[in-house]
This record gives sequence, structure tokens and C-alpha cells, in this order.
Amino acid sequence: ILYGRKKKRSDTGIYKSKVQDQQQIKNSVFLFGDFQVFDNEGVELSQQFTPKILELFLVVLLHTIKNNKGIKTEKLTSILWPGFTPHKAANNRSVSINKLRKVIENVNGLNFEYNNGYWKVIFEKPCFCDYNETLDVLQSSNTPSKKTMEQFYNLVKRGAFLNELNWEWLEEYRGFIVNEIIDRLMLFTNQLDERDDCFLLKEIAERI
Repeated sequence: ILYGRKKKRSDTGIYKSKVQDQQQIKNSVFLFGDFQVFDNEGVELSQQFTPKILELFLVVLLHTIKNNKGIKTEKLTSILWPGFTPHKAANNRSVSINKLRKVIENVNGLNFEYNNGYWKVIFEKPCFCDYNETLDVLQSSNTPSKKTMEQFYNLVKRGAFLNELNWEWLEEYRGFIVNEIIDRLMLFTNQLDERDDCFLLKEIAERI
């Protein structure tokens, strides 16, 4: 079951990827391979994410993309601060959120918000997220072009989804995206020519 994001199609009904041949660096979030975030000057911010701030950011981001609403305070607290008293949990949550907002304040189009009882990560132009772009391809009901699939492969070839991060709650998301990517890449290989696309076929085989 695909996660609840609205499908994006062109006016002609044929999916066209927004991904450029050269991946955007400024104002970007990468979840494939090593986690990376770049601000509006292209400065990498990843080292400013403490383990707790990183988990806070990712659990809210992935819940937001999954259900288009985000995550309620109670569930967020149960994941990140289990066993804490309400007062201590609220204090830790407030401190962590303020630190997170400070870290990402110079990433244009990336916001951490609270709305109608839900914490959300909001992506707006010009901010780019490789996971969002990947889901756009996976959720298209039309057969993507070869160019779109090459761009799709360029997104996911950076490495495993959230490489080396191992939280129990993350396994649901990792299992979903890994299976979907493998299925789509297998279909893509059927469009390729063994002679003309031999190097790409080899790369995809190694990625799968």
C-alpha cells in the first residue's frame, strides 16, 4: 500500500520528473545514503543534528509524508521520550524542537510546524527532498519514460535509505521503500537494451 501522498502528473497524463540531471544541493534534504541537509548557501548541516534532534526531525518528516498530517504530540512523546513524566517529556520536547528549528532556519522552504494537533515537516519551493521525488515516481500510475527512470535511479543510487540509522519505528518505512524501489528498478531494466545500456544495467543490478 502506497503512502498517502497526492500523485503528481503532467497535464498530458504522462509523468514528468521535477528532478534535474544535476541534483540540487542548496536547500536540500537527502535520505538515501548518508543523511544530509544543506542550507541556502550549500553548507552541510548534518553534523549539527544531535542523535535526538535527528530522530525528532525524521520521525515527524516521515509521518508527515505518510499521512499528509504529521504526528500527534502524544505519539511523538511515546517514541522519543518513553517513560518520562509529562512535565519532563514536555520540557525535553520543547528544547529539542527549538534546537531543530534553529538548525534548519537557513534552509529555505523547510519548516517544522504545529497545526491542528499535529507536528509536521513542511517542504515548499525551493527546498528539495530526494524521498519526496522518489515517491512521486513510485506513485505515478503511468509508465515513466526512460529519462525519468534514469533520474529516479540517480536519486536512489546514493545508497540505502537512511543508511546506518536503526530505530525500531523506522523499519516500517525502510521496508516499504526498499521493496518499492526494487520492484520499480526491475521493471526499468526491461526497458533497457543489453548492448546500449550495459553499464547502466550493471549499476542497477549492483544497487538491487
